[in-house]
Amino acid sequence: MMPPDPPTPPVQAEWVVKDVARREPSAVRLDRRRRILDLFFVAQPGTRREHEQAAYALINAEVLDDSERQKLRGFVSRIISVIQSVEP
Repeated sequence: MMPPDPPTPPVQAEWVVKDVARREPSAVRLDRRRRILDLFFVAQPGTRREHEQAAYALINAEVLDDSERQKLRGFVSRIISVIQSVEP
């Protein structure tokens, strides 16, 4: 008679923990969105194109997280779309 097979070890699931330290506080993200809105909707010298370039420069300089950068680029794109829809 053969000895029984040794028991198989239990399956261990790995937990994936997002890097919480890299996430910025919501107040920082909110402040950044306000500054982007100010570029377009607070009277400032310059053309719409210059304001758009300043918004993208702000995003590229300050945002490290790729998903947040994509969200902000979409945010700027929607702002530009709204502005173009009401321009004479």
